[in-house]
Amino acid sequence: MEKKKTFEEKQAELEKIVDRLDKDKDLTLDETTALYTQGKKIIKELNEELNKLKDSISNEIILDK
Repeated sequence: MEKKKTFEEKQAELEKIVDRLDKDKDLTLDETTALYTQGKKIIKELNEELNKLKDSISNEIILDK
């Protein structure tokens, strides 16, 4: 079973994808589409993690009052 990637690992992977899309002018349309799709998936996962963290922090603040 594959270990779950950390937020930072996902962020680094996204940065590599963006860098490759930006610099590699020899990518085929299929490769570009696959990288774009992979990047969108990672962005969704990162946003979900950030929203969970935000909710958790908000709940802690409310409970501390």
